[in-house]
Amino acid sequence: MNLNKRKEKMANILDVFRTHTGERLVERTGELIKLDKQKIERALVFTLPALLSVFQKNEEFLMGGSSNLISLVEKGDLILEGDKTLKQHLSEEQLESLKRNASLLKIDEQSFQDILKIAAAFLSGVIAQMKETEKDSETVDLLRTLSGQDVKYDKVFIRTLVKNEDSPDIIDSSEEIALGRKKDDNDESILGGYSGGR
Repeated sequence: MNLNKRKEKMANILDVFRTHTGERLVERTGELIKLDKQKIERALVFTLPALLSVFQKNEEFLMGGSSNLISLVEKGDLILEGDKTLKQHLSEEQLESLKRNASLLKIDEQSFQDILKIAAAFLSGVIAQMKETEKDSETVDLLRTLSGQDVKYDKVFIRTLVKNEDSPDIIDSSEEIALGRKKDDNDESILGGYSGGR
């Protein structure tokens, strides 16, 4: 019984890369930072969960991000917004610890710092839009969903990624993709399919 439940994978922040929103995040990052797509993808796959882990340690995490995620990705000043988020929620020690991973990912330090800011702005936007949808939700519970530790707000998260009020049916089909529940998909959430080459 537990094993079957385990097969229904919980969503997590990396599932964004199964959606159009994730594709646009990568493309927009490429417009802002002149790096090849593969390096950008690798850096975002690292920075999003890393930042989420840091945010979880701060139970008083407050969102100042845009509650319109698509607009933020398409038109927002992601680097400026992310810089504000990092300064508000990370200590100098935490930030320096994250920056040291630039060499591990073979990315120059300035580009990596900018990607950190973009990832922080995106995370803040995701949380803000989820909070807008579920006004009574606790931020700590939203963070647990985004980190794959809880399913409580899975559907809210997926709707945040695939929001399309003109075509409500898109929610179900895109949710299936984002949660990795397609037939013969044995990936642990995003990483198996994502790293296998698109």
